[in-house]
Amino acid sequence: MTYKSIKQYFLLASLAVSTIVMISGCSSSTSTPTPNTPSNVYPAKGSSYTYAFNQTDSSGNMIGSSSTVNASVTDSGQTFFLQGNSYTISSPGDTNHFAYSGSNDALLYIENSGASGLLASVGDTILRRWINLSTSSHTASQVILDSMPITVLVSSFQIAAKVHLVASYFGSDSVHIGSGESLFVQHCRIVATATSDPSIFIPTPVTLTNMRDIYFAPKIGTFAKETTFTTIPSALGMPGNKGGTVQVLTSYTLK
Repeated sequence: MTYKSIKQYFLLASLAVSTIVMISGCSSSTSTPTPNTPSNVYPAKGSSYTYAFNQTDSSGNMIGSSSTVNASVTDSGQTFFLQGNSYTISSPGDTNHFAYSGSNDALLYIENSGASGLLASVGDTILRRWINLSTSSHTASQVILDSMPITVLVSSFQIAAKVHLVASYFGSDSVHIGSGESLFVQHCRIVATATSDPSIFIPTPVTLTNMRDIYFAPKIGTFAKETTFTTIPSALGMPGNKGGTVQVLTSYTLK
């Protein structure tokens, strides 16, 4: 091989190496890492969760001292309300049922709404159904109930109303719990409104609202944080009020 041929050979080899480096550099710089999303967990019977619970004022600020709420999985792998492979998490005065849809969304059946006063019976009626939280499909908003007739009991008056129930997805987040661990969560919100029929008793429609924010943690199979907020306007001589609750996970044990 002549000197000229050797020089041309090394020049071509150098160009080839440079091209390979440029191509590999471009592919690595434009690649998007796969998000580290925990898989959905089916907690077994006996799994336990401890929460710090507080009342909140009309601005959503915590008031009073915290109390401890202990919850546990009381049943797992059963069929509940036509939904198979569900599990039940109970705490004093509260029972929720969970399952997962075919698209891996968390499903929630709220047996006790936790709503106060006027909205207690309304909440317990309309929330006793499977609600898709869109933790995997990330649907921005879905109507669960639209203008469902219901009766709201105000003192001795029965007021006809219509209920609207919407579940919305807000995005992923993290919740820091008492042990120092940070749990990946999917933030969803359920809003229930009951609006009075203007033709009965109250000419101007009155709307009662119950909002529940759920920060569902796939790693533990339930929420790491939950807030509720209720708005009841004044009507029929009764004072209106606003307020809610917040509970945040402090520890858990999975079976």
